[in-house]
Amino acid sequence: MSPRHTVKLTAHFERDLVAIEAFLVQARASGDALDLATFEALAKPTIDGPVRQFSSVEPGLFEHIDGLYSGLPRPGKKGEAA
Repeated sequence: MSPRHTVKLTAHFERDLVAIEAFLVQARASGDALDLATFEALAKPTIDGPVRQFSSVEPGLFEHIDGLYSGLPRPGKKGEAA
């Protein structure tokens, strides 16, 4: 890779990192926590629901949700284990 391409890629990733950091600052400032009750409300089908950001996630929530759905078939190619 030429030095010119390296500079372009570096600048691109730096802009992405700045945007990601700005998003994280905004989400953390929301003060909303994602807990099981909020997840269950969000899991219900809606039309044009607002975008939500959460400053924190209840400990163990991911594992709980994974446990709910772990027995279901997962997307993948036909005949292939997910």
